[in-house]
Amino acid sequence: MRARSAVLLTLVALGACARRPPALGPEPVGAPVSAGAEALGDEPRPEGPPRPVARSGLLGEASYDLPVEANSWVEAEVTYLATLRADVLRRWLERTDRYASFVRAVLREHGLPEDLVYLATIESGYDPLARSRSGAVGWWQFMPGTGRAEGLRIDSLVDERRDPVRSTRAAARHLGGLFDAFGDWALAVAAYNAGAGKIRREIERVGSRSFWALATYGTLSDETKRYVPRLFAVAILAKNRSRFNLPEPAPAPAFAVDSVLVDFPVPLRELARLGGVDADALAALNPHLLAGLTPEGLYWVWVPPGTGAQLQLAYRRSDLWKFGGYRLYRVRPGDDLDRLLLASGWDRERFRFFNPQADAPRPGQTIVLPAAAVPFLLASALPAVAVPPPAKVSTATPAPRSRRSLGDAAAGSPDTGRRAGREDARTRGPGRAATAVHVVLRGETLWSLAHRYGTTVEALRAANALEPGATLRPGMQLKVPTEASAARRSDGDLGVPSRRATTPAAESMREHVVEPGETLWNLARRYGTTVEALQRANNLDSTTVLRPGVRLRIPKNPGGR
Repeated sequence: MRARSAVLLTLVALGACARRPPALGPEPVGAPVSAGAEALGDEPRPEGPPRPVARSGLLGEASYDLPVEANSWVEAEVTYLATLRADVLRRWLERTDRYASFVRAVLREHGLPEDLVYLATIESGYDPLARSRSGAVGWWQFMPGTGRAEGLRIDSLVDERRDPVRSTRAAARHLGGLFDAFGDWALAVAAYNAGAGKIRREIERVGSRSFWALATYGTLSDETKRYVPRLFAVAILAKNRSRFNLPEPAPAPAFAVDSVLVDFPVPLRELARLGGVDADALAALNPHLLAGLTPEGLYWVWVPPGTGAQLQLAYRRSDLWKFGGYRLYRVRPGDDLDRLLLASGWDRERFRFFNPQADAPRPGQTIVLPAAAVPFLLASALPAVAVPPPAKVSTATPAPRSRRSLGDAAAGSPDTGRRAGREDARTRGPGRAATAVHVVLRGETLWSLAHRYGTTVEALRAANALEPGATLRPGMQLKVPTEASAARRSDGDLGVPSRRATTPAAESMREHVVEPGETLWNLARRYGTTVEALQRANNLDSTTVLRPGVRLRIPKNPGGR
């Protein structure tokens, strides 16, 4: 594992606190390890070879499935824990009792001694958020390399070392491998602390396969020398509580989880809302989801026992699932809040619900959006800037156009080339319906395109001579034979009203000169109109960013017509 144990029995007594990643729910009770409080110097230091002591006097009448030794080193640890660290030990055993039945079951499944349940007690006190100075994390204090080697996912969104279920199974695999390598549980436990390579070198140096010989005559650290005796001491204390004035396990529900399979990023709070379960309870079962959000792709989420079936059904029946769910999006330069709200179709309150850390989105920040919004944001050009007209605009003059609009008319405009690659010019003759050509994006289907353009799957098939069951490929060009298509951009318009409406009459307008920091959204609120009405009145599109000094026409009536 690593050269230093993450948790020593003095830490909780000091109330040590570690930096914790952001989460969307309360974190489990228990103080994680502070990097500055790993060793206080008052622990028993093994001196000389361990001396045998009376077995019955130390081990009591309890049975053990680890080779617990009755010697002076183990006795010193028992005395230290039961006296100087009794309060800490009580808290640790209280948490151990809650999770013991679950951990014992996993150990049995892997054919391991059940007394290894106390290994997590001395490692972390069963705090899933525990973090050592060296970077070991979770109940079992895995270092990143060891955790990944045992199949745990560790990245910026997920750290499964903090997952009680997955990390316990990983620890069982790791311990089983160490026993296979050394054939002795004392050596395997020492290797869990110091690393298998260190123990192999000590065996070669000392010429013995006895942990006690290595600890006496080798070069093991004091921490590793104490590690095995401490594990044995905690097992003795937990099994002889009345002798050491420790409380017996309190009646309480054993730790258990149910599970739900999700197939795209889902905020835990939204999953809790869908299933009618407590959001805090859901967050506490999933401390490994660092932002309270499931990752991309298929992922099992732990839910309160007995709620899995109802929550899975609610998830599959939800609009969230039917319409493709959510995706992660990295904010790009020019993606202001107005643009993100327009793409998502959310209001500010809904946006904050899913992105409480992103009140003012910054370039490079990762946020959650409806899946349908992401292709639009990625495919459309970055925002242009509205350019002030050269002369004062009266209420009778045409409204100022965005740089995008002016650039579209210029030969060789980059934006013109992009738009031409997305959508043919729309024409209408007598008796002819408007048409458009849509370039298929990844993840789009006939159903989603029909929904977007206000048509039907059958109409799209007929217009493009597609057979039933035909699969769309990214880059494919589709004809969209609907009236609605003439009013929408094929690269991802998410329902913005048509901008082909004529400019309102001058008498229904007022004029506003844009000041620094103003957006279409706050101007719409100020004047009691809508963003769409302002866009129609000024021939602006959804990607336009206002610049100070621009004169805007403001519709006097809320509809902007």
